[in-house]
Amino acid sequence: MEERRREAHVLQWHPVFYAGIQIELEGETENLFFESEHQLGTKPKEIDVLK
Repeated sequence: MEERRREAHVLQWHPVFYAGIQIELEGETENLFFESEHQLGTKPKEIDVLK
């Protein structure tokens, strides 16, 4: 039961971090390009070991 409750409350921190970093670096916006998310690879995420 505790595990199900934890799964239902997943914290989405990416949008908050993105907004915060833009505020923090607003004086440098002419030198920076902000991109919310960037795909690093072409393969889907995989797990190496499963027990």
